[in-house]
Amino acid sequence: MNTLKLLKLILLTLFVLKIILTPSFSMNDALIIAKINNEIITNHDLKIELKYLEALNPNLKKLTKEQKTKVAKESIIREKIKTIEILKYFELDQNASYLDEIIVKNFEKLGLKNKIEFMNYLSNYELTIIDVKKKFEIEATWNSLIFQKYKGQVNIDIEKLKKN
Repeated sequence: MNTLKLLKLILLTLFVLKIILTPSFSMNDALIIAKINNEIITNHDLKIELKYLEALNPNLKKLTKEQKTKVAKESIIREKIKTIEILKYFELDQNASYLDEIIVKNFEKLGLKNKIEFMNYLSNYELTIIDVKKKFEIEATWNSLIFQKYKGQVNIDIEKLKKN
């Protein structure tokens, strides 16, 4: 009887130790790459950004892993800064028809025939049309913000342009 209790106690202790000593995720799974204001960028965000960039710019595949990581990191940081600034002036999810035009231009640039082909193409990179639409919206809204902010400071010499 004592041996059975001792065996149960040993097994229970081993089981508890296994649970305690085995982390639910490794330290490599979640790393903070950067922090902008109160927004963090993780290595997971970086992986998604890299997939996005490779999907829309196949030439990026020619770069080394280090170069691609650097490009993706700079891109995701710029996007986070843009998003923070955009949200001061605009709400996102406002102009779906314009985003659809951007999507059409992008899938045509990749040699794809329609939105369904584009969605299948994106799935090869573990991306969805929603992921891409969000990024397009941030970029388009940023461009609109910059235009609104500086349109009064731009002078265009039409005659000089015609000569060139």
